[in-house]
Amino acid sequence: MVVEVEAAIAGARVLWIAQRGEDAAAAFSNHINLHVNDIARVVRSRSVERIVYKSGGEIRYLSARSKGGRGCTADALALTPADYANADLMATLLPCVTTSRNPRVIIRTS
Repeated sequence: MVVEVEAAIAGARVLWIAQRGEDAAAAFSNHINLHVNDIARVVRSRSVERIVYKSGGEIRYLSARSKGGRGCTADALALTPADYANADLMATLLPCVTTSRNPRVIIRTS
Protein backbone atom coordinates (compact mmCIF):
# COMPACT_ATOMS: atom_id res chain seq x y z
CA MET A 1 0.00 0.00 0.00
CA VAL A 2 1.13 3.56 -0.59
CA VAL A 3 2.29 4.99 2.75
CA GLU A 4 0.56 8.37 2.36
CA VAL A 5 -2.76 6.75 1.36
CA GLU A 6 -2.52 4.43 4.34
CA ALA A 7 -1.92 7.43 6.64
CA ALA A 8 -4.93 9.30 5.21
CA ILE A 9 -7.19 6.25 5.58
CA ALA A 10 -6.08 6.13 9.23
CA GLY A 11 -7.23 9.76 9.67
CA ALA A 12 -4.11 11.81 8.88
CA ARG A 13 -4.12 15.03 6.85
CA VAL A 14 -1.50 14.60 4.14
CA LEU A 15 -0.02 17.19 1.77
CA TRP A 16 1.29 15.50 -1.39
CA ILE A 17 3.89 17.81 -2.91
CA ALA A 18 5.07 17.07 -6.45
CA GLN A 19 7.69 18.91 -8.46
CA ARG A 20 5.24 19.83 -11.21
CA GLY A 21 1.50 20.32 -11.32
CA GLU A 22 1.19 17.49 -13.84
CA ASP A 23 2.88 15.11 -11.38
CA ALA A 24 0.48 16.12 -8.60
CA ALA A 25 -2.49 15.59 -10.94
CA ALA A 26 -1.16 12.14 -11.94
CA ALA A 27 -0.76 11.10 -8.30
CA PHE A 28 -4.29 12.34 -7.58
CA SER A 29 -5.67 10.25 -10.46
CA ASN A 30 -3.74 7.17 -9.32
CA HIS A 31 -4.79 7.50 -5.69
CA ILE A 32 -8.49 7.81 -6.56
CA ASN A 33 -8.37 4.18 -7.70
CA LEU A 34 -6.83 2.94 -4.44
CA HIS A 35 -9.23 1.87 -1.69
CA VAL A 36 -12.33 3.25 -3.38
CA ASN A 37 -14.57 1.99 -0.56
CA ASP A 38 -12.70 4.19 1.96
CA ILE A 39 -13.26 7.43 0.02
CA ALA A 40 -15.95 9.80 1.29
CA ARG A 41 -15.56 12.42 -1.44
CA VAL A 42 -13.27 13.68 -4.17
CA VAL A 43 -12.70 17.41 -4.68
CA ARG A 44 -11.39 18.61 -8.02
CA SER A 45 -11.31 22.29 -8.91
CA ARG A 46 -8.89 24.71 -10.54
CA SER A 47 -6.93 25.29 -7.35
CA VAL A 48 -7.58 22.22 -5.20
CA GLU A 49 -7.42 18.50 -5.76
CA ARG A 50 -7.99 16.34 -2.74
CA ILE A 51 -9.36 13.02 -1.61
CA VAL A 52 -11.28 12.91 1.66
CA TYR A 53 -11.59 9.53 3.36
CA LYS A 54 -14.41 8.29 5.58
CA SER A 55 -12.04 8.43 8.56
CA GLY A 56 -11.75 12.21 8.16
CA GLY A 57 -8.23 11.95 6.78
CA GLU A 58 -7.39 13.53 3.46
CA ILE A 59 -4.70 13.95 0.85
CA ARG A 60 -4.30 17.37 -0.73
CA TYR A 61 -2.20 17.58 -3.91
CA LEU A 62 0.07 20.56 -4.56
CA SER A 63 2.91 21.58 -6.82
CA ALA A 64 6.23 22.57 -5.25
CA ARG A 65 6.35 25.47 -7.67
CA SER A 66 3.21 27.03 -6.23
CA LYS A 67 2.96 28.69 -2.84
CA GLY A 68 0.02 26.40 -2.09
CA GLY A 69 1.61 24.84 0.96
CA ARG A 70 1.85 28.12 2.84
CA GLY A 71 -0.71 28.36 5.61
CA CYS A 72 -1.73 24.70 5.31
CA THR A 73 -1.83 22.35 8.25
CA ALA A 74 -1.13 18.65 7.92
CA ASP A 75 0.02 15.59 9.80
CA ALA A 76 2.30 14.43 7.00
CA LEU A 77 4.15 15.84 4.03
CA ALA A 78 4.75 13.50 1.09
CA LEU A 79 7.44 14.75 -1.28
CA THR A 80 8.27 13.10 -4.60
CA PRO A 81 10.82 12.93 -6.11
CA ALA A 82 13.16 13.63 -3.25
CA ASP A 83 15.86 15.37 -5.28
CA TYR A 84 14.01 18.70 -5.40
CA ALA A 85 13.35 18.86 -1.64
CA ASN A 86 15.79 21.72 -1.09
CA ALA A 87 16.24 23.87 2.01
CA ASP A 88 13.95 26.66 0.77
CA LEU A 89 11.10 24.27 0.01
CA MET A 90 11.49 22.50 3.35
CA ALA A 91 11.56 25.84 5.19
CA THR A 92 8.25 26.70 3.53
CA LEU A 93 6.58 23.33 4.18
CA LEU A 94 7.80 22.18 7.60
CA PRO A 95 5.62 24.71 9.48
CA CYS A 96 2.62 22.86 7.99
CA VAL A 97 3.23 19.88 10.28
CA THR A 98 4.39 21.67 13.44
CA THR A 99 0.94 21.58 15.06
CA SER A 100 0.44 17.86 14.43
CA ARG A 101 0.64 15.42 17.34
CA ASN A 102 2.46 12.96 15.10
CA PRO A 103 4.22 14.95 12.32
CA ARG A 104 5.75 12.97 9.47
CA VAL A 105 7.73 13.79 6.36
CA ILE A 106 7.59 11.08 3.69
CA ILE A 107 10.25 11.48 1.02
CA ARG A 108 9.82 9.18 -1.97
CA THR A 109 12.63 8.31 -4.34
CA SER A 110 10.48 8.32 -7.48
